[in-house]
Amino acid sequence: MKLTIKTLFGFEEILAKEARELGGEKIETITRGIKCEGNPAYMYRTKLTLRTAIKILVPIHTFQAKNEKQLYDKMMEFDWSNFLDVDQTFAVDTVVFSEIFIHSKYVGYKSKDAIVDQFRNKYRRRPSIDTDKPDVLFNIHCANDFFTISMDSSGEPLNQRG
Repeated sequence: MKLTIKTLFGFEEILAKEARELGGEKIETITRGIKCEGNPAYMYRTKLTLRTAIKILVPIHTFQAKNEKQLYDKMMEFDWSNFLDVDQTFAVDTVVFSEIFIHSKYVGYKSKDAIVDQFRNKYRRRPSIDTDKPDVLFNIHCANDFFTISMDSSGEPLNQRG
């Protein structure tokens, strides 16, 4: 399973070392995080053990979009029912680094619209939004015209786990 583990700027090498010591494979340092691979048991160990991690994301879909229509269409093409039930709540967290898509909230709203429209078309019902404590939290990362959709497996930031 592929994971993206987020941290604070400057902690990337420390996080990579921690992840390696826990058995992470194919570790790649990125800005404010690492990408790595591991089995589900590894993912749970990281949630409990990593001291420098903030979020653990599991990528589920990637695509390119050059405008808002393509963004909406690509979001509509993906089968969200594999990750979300109509009776669950969800939220969308967005991170945008793009000259095309300049407002992260707009990307989030457009994505949310596509998800609920897909459920409405399929089931004549839609899941509800809960920005405080959603059942499922999707993370959308936009770099120019390249999108990565991930599930946030950690929920609350790991630095608040006590």
